[in-house]
Amino acid sequence: MRILVLSPLVPFPPKYGGAQRTYHLLRHWSERHQIDLVARPLGEPESEVRAGLSDLVRELHLVRTATPSRTWQRLRAVFGRRSLQYLRHFSSEIQTTLDRLPTDRYHLVIVEFAQMLYHRVAHLAPRVVLDAHNVESVLLERSAACRPPWQRGLAKREAARFREDERRLLQGVDGILATSDADRIQIAELVPDRPCRIVPNGIDPTAWSADRIPERPGARLLFVGSLDYLPNRDAAIRLAERILPRVQQRRPDACLDLVGATPPPEILRLGERPGVTVHASVPDVRPFYEASTLFVCPLRSGSGTRLKLLEASAAGLPIVATPLASEGLDLQPGEHLWQGRTDAALVRRVLEVLSDPAQARRRAERARTRVFERYGWKAAADAAEEFFESLSAVPASECRRPISALGAPT
Repeated sequence: MRILVLSPLVPFPPKYGGAQRTYHLLRHWSERHQIDLVARPLGEPESEVRAGLSDLVRELHLVRTATPSRTWQRLRAVFGRRSLQYLRHFSSEIQTTLDRLPTDRYHLVIVEFAQMLYHRVAHLAPRVVLDAHNVESVLLERSAACRPPWQRGLAKREAARFREDERRLLQGVDGILATSDADRIQIAELVPDRPCRIVPNGIDPTAWSADRIPERPGARLLFVGSLDYLPNRDAAIRLAERILPRVQQRRPDACLDLVGATPPPEILRLGERPGVTVHASVPDVRPFYEASTLFVCPLRSGSGTRLKLLEASAAGLPIVATPLASEGLDLQPGEHLWQGRTDAALVRRVLEVLSDPAQARRRAERARTRVFERYGWKAAADAAEEFFESLSAVPASECRRPISALGAPT
């Protein structure tokens, strides 16, 4: 097949969760299909991006777009009729690029993230599939609770507004890829008649050692994630300000590494706290997984599934997480990880791990085995391709309702 992929950002280098998913699925799909990609650049040198994707993508369209200030976008969302998601994600430059593509070239269009469905793509191929990295309206609803009190009202209003947009946008696709059964259920609440297939996030098993998990002495805690992303930013602050100090009361040697791209000033300031080190935009996170004692993921908001938990499991690192952090993953508390919802519960779980290294290693070994068996990118890509083939047997008129560029049925 000739496939067009539309992504908000170019997935190379694959440093953040969304880029990892897109990159690794493209890597496997490109073995059997011809892929073209339309995406915004990330700021990396264009020559390096094109070289990194040259074996995966036949035509790469890097579209530089106008970027109004976030304050101006928020004001337009408050006083205008468009959602903030539309104002941030719809690009006339991207739409112009799409409109210039041949209308008889592609068999399938894959759109990464629901917000990119604000762009018109239905004229480009008989089938359009959304790769739903998250259920975006659920993510917005959960994130609203993590905002300062003076922002919560507007954030909840935006979540409700986008939920209606998302419902209409998803009616315009032939099928949807979801990362977990939890997301599939939430998608069915929005569009019960849309075909949906679970295509989980994964790992590259060749990137991780299968050797016996070593002893992990000390009390070195780790959190990894894009630190400018609200759910991760909230979790990092919670961990550094409320969880680590209580752990240090019992374990004065406890320390914390916060590792991730583009940390904002409030995250950088956490590095001034005792025992906290912020590592910005590191070239490879694996040395941090290997050097740490346990991974702590106190997420309070988010959607989709957390690649960071799959990576920690693949590294053989014991995990303490909230129920939301492990949502959608087949990793069970008491068998593969430790779970706690409140600050006090998370502190107790961290101390349990530190007090019993033998149990921590056994549980980490079970988690690593589970992840290696069930969360590979090749199996995910194969599942997606089977779904694409099943859609090809359904007449297009039965699959989707036309959607305009602004998310309203035509």
